Amino acid sequence: MAHFRQLFQPLSIMTTPSSGPRKLGFWIAYDLGLQGDYKNLFTWLDTAGAEECGNSLAYFERELVADETPEAADEAIRADLISNVMFKENDRVYLISPRTMGSSVVSSGRFIIGGRKTKTPWDGYGILQNVAPDMAVPA
Repeated sequence: MAHFRQLFQPLSIMTTPSSGPRKLGFWIAYDLGLQGDYKNLFTWLDTAGAEECGNSLAYFERELVADETPEAADEAIRADLISNVMFKENDRVYLISPRTMGSSVVSSGRFIIGGRKTKTPWDGYGILQNVAPDMAVPA
């Protein structure tokens, strides 16, 4: 439950005393469809020490290498996934990771495999703001 609360707060860049190794917290959401390479993805997540956070969502921490930037860490994660998991045309992986903006740390997300669908599953469920409400019919 603690990780769910963290999803809506900035992810932290943790440092050890004396400018030691830095660890970053990452969220990864995945959609590999029914025939996806879950065996290799789950092997990768287990090796990364990831925690399950609901359907197709996991959290893991990764230590930065030397002077690696958070952006470079994203690319290293992407490359590592591609070398270990057989992704298909419609597979998608979304990575949420910390970014330093000035003196602040903010969360940023992007698709590192695949992309956004053009139509969301929830299309049509919301109430449109520009539609006039139905007129009540007097009894």
